[in-house]
Amino acid sequence: MGKLKRVLALGARYVLLPLLAVLIVTIATSLLIRSIARENNYAGGIIMSPRGIDQKLYVRLNGARQWVTIRGQDRDNPVLLYLHGGPGGVISGVSYSFQRPWEEYFTVVQWDQRGFGRSAIDGEALRGTVTRAQLVDDAIALIEHLRRKFHQRRIILVGHSWGSLLGAEVARRRPDLLHAYVGFGQVTGWESNFVASREAIRRIAERRGDSALAAEVVAMGDPPPGRDVEAFSAWMAKVQHPILPLRGAIHNARGGGDIVRWTLLTALASPDMGLGEIVTMLGDSEEWRVPLLRSAAGWDFRRTLGTRFAVPVIFVSGRYDLQAPTEAAAALSAEICSPYTEMVVIDDAAHYLVNEQPGQVLGALRDKALPFAKGQVPAGGRRCDDAPAAP
Repeated sequence: MGKLKRVLALGARYVLLPLLAVLIVTIATSLLIRSIARENNYAGGIIMSPRGIDQKLYVRLNGARQWVTIRGQDRDNPVLLYLHGGPGGVISGVSYSFQRPWEEYFTVVQWDQRGFGRSAIDGEALRGTVTRAQLVDDAIALIEHLRRKFHQRRIILVGHSWGSLLGAEVARRRPDLLHAYVGFGQVTGWESNFVASREAIRRIAERRGDSALAAEVVAMGDPPPGRDVEAFSAWMAKVQHPILPLRGAIHNARGGGDIVRWTLLTALASPDMGLGEIVTMLGDSEEWRVPLLRSAAGWDFRRTLGTRFAVPVIFVSGRYDLQAPTEAAAALSAEICSPYTEMVVIDDAAHYLVNEQPGQVLGALRDKALPFAKGQVPAGGRRCDDAPAAP
């Protein structure tokens, strides 16, 4: 027994203690590197203009506290409200990675939609309220708030992916609030969007002569009803499975490792996010996501909203987007009747175009949306003579 104790003591002294020391040093070094990266990103984002604005605050929208960040070099610049994807894919903590150049032209507003990110603060009080219709009402209430705050009659509304579903509804219901609506990776229908993804994947399989991918597409089958969230989500996962390796989410990623590194490092280096918030961002919020998905069932752009809009409608898509296929967005754009309609395709990008090609995306916003805030009409696009009159 005494010999065993001596062996254990030696093991602890010469093996466990060095390993523990290495672990402590590794953790301490990682935390130091994170701290330096956060400070660097914070310093690089300081708004120094005397007319600038940098606010992070809760705004009460339709009875619920909701988190909003507002940044810009000149508070008199046109307000741009960004509706994040997901559902639940809040980006207010990581938007620093692409939006800072936008702040030279716009007052940029990021909003954590009801029930997600920091807008989950009201907990149980939100039960029964996290629905598509409620989020649209919240977006309208936020726009009204921003109009009063900045003394601007209209704003520019941008919706990405899931946010484009909400944004299109706002544009249809309240064109009087908007200079223009811009849909990034525009969703054309809830169920039909993923059918379009499946068909785009099938065409790739045929073009490549890829029998394995073709068999995977056949195995997907047809979608179950969207209101059966569990079954539809399982089917949707089958459709999305080949999108990443086909580079239809992030075109320039060399593999899943690139995406994991980018996601983690962008979050860890965020000047605004604590470790707990990073865990929340990367985690799942099924409690609110399930009823929200159920409320999206049956939504179809053409049937739900029609194709006549009283506000300029601009779609911006990455050329290789398979999550909200560019071909489907372009076909819809061709049917839109509005005071100004344009389909902009960003080269060398897929669904996450704001991260892959932030310069080209800013160019699209500056050249196609900003002129409307200045009472101008940009070059390109087309006008529908039968479009409803702007309010």
